[in-house]
Amino acid sequence: MQKIGLIHTTINSIGPSNAAVAQFNDREIKVLNFLDEGILEEIKQNNGITTKISDTMLQLIRRAELCGVQGIMMNCSLFSPYIDKLQQECSVPIISADLAMLEYVVEKAKNIAVIATVESAGPTTKNLLQQVAKKKNKQIEIQVQFAAGAFVALNKGDEETHNRLIQDIAAELDGKHDIIVFAQISMARALNSKLAFKTEIVTSPSISVKTLIEQIEKPKHSCD
Repeated sequence: MQKIGLIHTTINSIGPSNAAVAQFNDREIKVLNFLDEGILEEIKQNNGITTKISDTMLQLIRRAELCGVQGIMMNCSLFSPYIDKLQQECSVPIISADLAMLEYVVEKAKNIAVIATVESAGPTTKNLLQQVAKKKNKQIEIQVQFAAGAFVALNKGDEETHNRLIQDIAAELDGKHDIIVFAQISMARALNSKLAFKTEIVTSPSISVKTLIEQIEKPKHSCD
């Protein structure tokens, strides 16, 4: 049996990421969820990630290791720039939920739209896309849109409003870009198979879980 640790800074990412793991029903996988919503509040209060916040996240990672997980997925896009540093402190593979998705996006698209429901997540995703594109020596164009009020609505249990606000922006962007990126895992619930979009919309859970499983199944992992 494989054991995966999912680390969350919002309860809203638990459902979509666990559903993504469940899609891999050809494997026996146990999921352990680790949640600290105070981290996201601290990031807002400090206008960014401080040393104290990084230490709190590291404590969650170590807790997951003590529980015997074989791999860890960080379900907060704001920590994506720090994955390499966190990996140095971790004895098992650790990935950012969105980095695998961003690799896919840059590979397929030049004109990209990013929708975010947490205001700081949009610029973070844009910067990461630019870094990936630079490594691939590829020129890309990125437009960021903030779905104001969507995350607040979701936190109040109003999933319908959350989804509608995101879908309305996606509809405005549809046909104008190669790919539309939903910047956060919690936004995956806004995808609706009944809605027809010309532009491909991507979210991170399934792509990222597949990447983590592949890393776990490598013959040997090294943090060196």
